[in-house]
Amino acid sequence: MVNRFVTARAIWRIALIVLLALLLTAGASLSPSALFFTETPLLHSCSLPPFARSIDTVVVVNIDERSLDAYGNWPWKRSLIARLVDSLTSAESTSVGIAILFAERTPDDDQLRASLRKHPHAVIGYYRSSTLPFIAADASRSMNLGQVGFIFDRAGNAIGVAPSVNDGGVVIKALPVALAERVNPLASTKAQASDVLRFNFCGARLPVTQISAIDILKSSVKDQVRGKTVIIDAPIAPISLRTSIGRVSHGAAYAILFHNILNQNWLQFSPILNFAVLVLFGVAALSIPRKGFGLPVLFGLYIVTYLVVFLPLGYVLSSLSLIVVLAVGFLLSPAPNGGSDSNQRG
Repeated sequence: MVNRFVTARAIWRIALIVLLALLLTAGASLSPSALFFTETPLLHSCSLPPFARSIDTVVVVNIDERSLDAYGNWPWKRSLIARLVDSLTSAESTSVGIAILFAERTPDDDQLRASLRKHPHAVIGYYRSSTLPFIAADASRSMNLGQVGFIFDRAGNAIGVAPSVNDGGVVIKALPVALAERVNPLASTKAQASDVLRFNFCGARLPVTQISAIDILKSSVKDQVRGKTVIIDAPIAPISLRTSIGRVSHGAAYAILFHNILNQNWLQFSPILNFAVLVLFGVAALSIPRKGFGLPVLFGLYIVTYLVVFLPLGYVLSSLSLIVVLAVGFLLSPAPNGGSDSNQRG
């Protein structure tokens, strides 16, 4: 009778842990940006490929203060942007992505379009239908378009991009996806199958290589862009994005995702993995006496496997879901010598 009671209590405890883990996982699956615990490393798969491409394969060209001082305030004439593209073409860059929206027609449009045609793979920034006035004037060639813009969580942190958008029946790939297609078509195709491409900061080599536009225009850094993908970043407000690791420029954010796509290690929501690990830690906590030495060991394992590994991701504070399950499991665990279970056995 006593053994049955003890077994029933153990089953009830495990069932409670499983239910709590299921609720946390299901809630995150239904609304991954609405709950505080959805940014924990448990909800993603993060991998460091053994033969990762260096992030030096992508370079960000910034229209920075030096460039603005030399060539005038923003926005620049498109003839100057055309010169920038021509310089990158002559420097033999693999591809160039322009993270700039050209929403209105100007007298210099033809010059910019001509420069884009000369480059073997130029992708122009696109946001919904905002660039159509510029695109529509190009009747002779279908331009490579790359959707610009990010997905944010409720706290205002940029977490990634949609791999593609459907705008009036036309599928537009995200800028880093369109750029990766030139380098690795297979990886680009796999990226398009995801719902969201989340930043994997631990799978990218930081900081991203950045060059001033003035150095490109003066042709003084050709070797730094030869054979590489180049992203031209504009001085827009806000100048940087807030992410889990701090502020990152728009160009650097696209470069990180480009690198993640090549290595196929962008972060993904993994409900099965999340549920399994939550249950594992919760059940493990059930077997630890509240005043024993096992709890520090379990917390140490948690710190090593998650806080240390995922520290570059900035998910430390948002690991509360795991801690909650661990704490509940510990509180439900049998007390050593003199606890309720012991009394029942007596």
